[in-house]
Amino acid sequence: MAELKNIQEVAMQFNNDVKAINAEIRKVQSIKCRLKKQKGHAEYDSKMTEILQREQVLKEARALVDPKEKPVTA
Repeated sequence: MAELKNIQEVAMQFNNDVKAINAEIRKVQSIKCRLKKQKGHAEYDSKMTEILQREQVLKEARALVDPKEKPVTA
């Protein structure tokens, strides 16, 4: 899991804009989808690991900027 400081830096790169972060997540997911079709590629494992880490950091940055409200039962 990425450090909180790194997540905050990523959020600041996108000026804490949820739409920009979501667009970047979609971009990374598109790259991941294309890479999945190339499992025979020599650098598949290293590239997939890099993409998954980037996606996770972006998702955590999105959660930091726009946290989901947890339902509370009374």
